[in-house]
Amino acid sequence: YIAQEFVPESADLYGAKVAVNLTQGSATFHVEIRSAVNGTALAQNDVTVTSQGNGRYWYDLPLKNKLTVTPKQTYYLVYYLVERDPGAVCIAYGSDLGAGGAAHPGYTWRMADGGDVTFDAGNKYLTFCFGIYDVALKEEYEPFDSHTLIATGIYHLGLSTANSSDPQWNNYRYVAQQFVPEQENYYGARIALNLSKGNATVHAEIRKEVNGAPLYSTDVDIVSKGAKATWYALDFGQKMTVTPGERYYLVYYLTARDADSTCTVYGTHIGSNNAVHPGYTYQISGGSNIHFTDDTKRLIFGFEMIADQSEFVGTFGDVDEDDAVSSADALEVLKAVVGNVTLTTDQTTQADVDSDLSISSADALYILKKVVGKIEEFPAVGKFYQRLADEVDAQIETIGDITKDNYHDKRALLKNTRQAYDMLPNASQALVTKLDVLDAAQAQWDLVKSQADTLKILFVGNSSTYFNDMPVMFSQIANANGKDVETYSVTLGGRKLIDYMVEDETTLQLKALLAEHSFDICFLQEQTTYPALNYTDYTRGLEYVMNMIGDKADRFIFYATLPRKEGQPELAANNWTPETMNQAVLSGVQKAAQTYGATCSAAGSSILYVMQNYPEINLHDTDLAHPSYRGSCLMTLTHYYTVFGEFPEDTSMLVLSNSEVAAFRATVCR
Repeated sequence: YIAQEFVPESADLYGAKVAVNLTQGSATFHVEIRSAVNGTALAQNDVTVTSQGNGRYWYDLPLKNKLTVTPKQTYYLVYYLVERDPGAVCIAYGSDLGAGGAAHPGYTWRMADGGDVTFDAGNKYLTFCFGIYDVALKEEYEPFDSHTLIATGIYHLGLSTANSSDPQWNNYRYVAQQFVPEQENYYGARIALNLSKGNATVHAEIRKEVNGAPLYSTDVDIVSKGAKATWYALDFGQKMTVTPGERYYLVYYLTARDADSTCTVYGTHIGSNNAVHPGYTYQISGGSNIHFTDDTKRLIFGFEMIADQSEFVGTFGDVDEDDAVSSADALEVLKAVVGNVTLTTDQTTQADVDSDLSISSADALYILKKVVGKIEEFPAVGKFYQRLADEVDAQIETIGDITKDNYHDKRALLKNTRQAYDMLPNASQALVTKLDVLDAAQAQWDLVKSQADTLKILFVGNSSTYFNDMPVMFSQIANANGKDVETYSVTLGGRKLIDYMVEDETTLQLKALLAEHSFDICFLQEQTTYPALNYTDYTRGLEYVMNMIGDKADRFIFYATLPRKEGQPELAANNWTPETMNQAVLSGVQKAAQTYGATCSAAGSSILYVMQNYPEINLHDTDLAHPSYRGSCLMTLTHYYTVFGEFPEDTSMLVLSNSEVAAFRATVCR
């Protein structure tokens, strides 16, 4: 069940629209508008709709009558099904980045929870795809193409120093996110990013108009928290005063980033029609002046405004609460020590900069050192970092013993714990009392991994992977040559990586496998022509699947598949030969592998080499597109070489002649 918060601009509401995939048949939605998330309905209706096809489309949910509301106050759109054809499935779409205090959150309630429908903070998410009608429903909304309509938009965050030689030039986007503040004062913001590694600098602004001058701005240096979507805080370094209930914009982009890293931003991408609290993007290659327009309007990006001053390091030491750390604060500490002033609880927290739970002249000295630049940060920056250190200690205690049976599952726990420790300032790392336990656990994990017999490999792909059961063929070759290998696969004919953005049966199969297993290696295979003809969607799909897999795989290998054979219609349609097709596909896969720190397995190049030098060996199925048995053998042997750096000595399990094995050995090892 879904409850989505929104802030109306108009006094009259007529209904809503929601983005869902009703796969077939018909369904009846119950829709309500509430003033409290668990309150009674101000207006409601039951609306029967007919499927527009198996894809994500907008569906209108009109209210029975016009509802009069108070503009700029918070309301909730609640909706769920009361009836659905037995053969149909109905899926809702939204950005799921955890509870993290989203500015306009959506809530869910699971029927399995039992009892009354009650929404709570434990099931709060970023937002669901929806719109509110403040005019009577007079027009039909044209459905979006299901290929371009995706639940979560992934963009490379704009880099102001980039130029057209940058491989991501056409994918960069500056972001402007609308928000409606509920209080007067804020100190910063939090945005959802994936900074793959290294460092970057985020420029952020608060504006009253989307293309207006900044009211406040900041430049914040950030350090990667790992190649995954996570929150980064932006300290504006001052109190920002705004008017509650009015609209503002958080604008942000990069001014610097390590050359070997990538930085992507996440939002719900449902097109521009009538989004409530929209986010905008600006494509860097579109010109030198940043200008956001309605045709780049999206539903919402992952963000929240931060009103708690203590979240930011710069506020510690600000004993007199004037939003600046100065010698006056050191004087306030000294006055407190000799008893001339009494500090409030908040002031005491700010004054205890060395986190020894007492106020002393040492705290005054630390503040003075910071003011004159003798130290870059306080040694332990208040109880905030003490709390983080305590959480790291608690996390370390959960690691436990590492064995051959559980080391795969312990990998992510170790990695995340180490990242949490590395997030602490250098001086505050001393607050972690169990660092020796963490180091010992890492050493134990390294030892167990080095002694582990089984290599677990996951193949994610389509028919180019499942033809002739390549994953099984790989494990048979490996095990015959003294490698203890287990292979797993998730495949579907014609499947593209971007299709995993849809929560269908294949996506659920992959998620279920990841919930049960971790892997040493994951092969990612795209629809054959996508790296050449649809590179943007290829990389969006790669990023989405890599984020889905996350810490569940140690290493990624991108699989470049076989070129078509002469006579296959797709060659003529793209004015390709097998040679030019292979080069186009391979270039896209190699470029992506370099961008995302993966390895490329050039199976298609092996196929092409044999086509050119050993034409008597048939490598294609009768459709001239898929691999024959021998084609699958050659691609599997190429993958084997990519993983182990050698050609297998024992190939007796493959139904190949000696001359074919010799040809394949010469090809793979060339």
